[in-house]
Amino acid sequence: MAAKKRKSAVKRRAKKSSAGLYLFTFFLIVGFAIVGGYLYYFSPSTVETLKGEVVRQAKLIKDEFSKEGTEREVVLYYADPKWTRLVPVKREITPAGSAPALAKKLIPMLAQPPGSGEAPPLPEGAAVREVYVGGEGELVVDLEPAFDEVRSWGSAGELLAVYAMVDTLVENIDGVEKVRFLVGGKVSETLAGHILIDDALSPRYDLFNE
Repeated sequence: MAAKKRKSAVKRRAKKSSAGLYLFTFFLIVGFAIVGGYLYYFSPSTVETLKGEVVRQAKLIKDEFSKEGTEREVVLYYADPKWTRLVPVKREITPAGSAPALAKKLIPMLAQPPGSGEAPPLPEGAAVREVYVGGEGELVVDLEPAFDEVRSWGSAGELLAVYAMVDTLVENIDGVEKVRFLVGGKVSETLAGHILIDDALSPRYDLFNE
């Protein structure tokens, strides 16, 4: 009888030990998963990847240039001759049938002299790879990586280059309130080393020279 009681007690201890081991292993796995997930999702490289994923998921709209219709007036922002302010210049262009199409038309114009004394705020050859329409009034503009010349313009020149694009796009495209830039399809901290562009930008009305 005593032998049976000892065997029963041994079995109970073995079950408790086994249950404790399973419980310890479970919490250990959960702990590693939480720590690993935190390190993965909040690492800089992954944050950038997530930003890229948001852009890729934005709706890509095909270019639909209008074949008919009268010209429309747009306001482009150029640099004043001393490169201290942005100057609004009115131009007439053939209408474009979508927001991306219009953006692709406007930005290259900022690299051309307007013929009225102002300076083009973008270097010759500035071009757009693609334009995406995001949510909440955001336009995503993917620029060609051809802005090395802007580096020699200093922070003031780069400031005017960036906001000439932002202000021009917001001014002329209905529903656009802010602009996010990519360079060569990737999130970039700056256009040419000075002005941050790694987040969506709103217009800078304080740079206007009316």
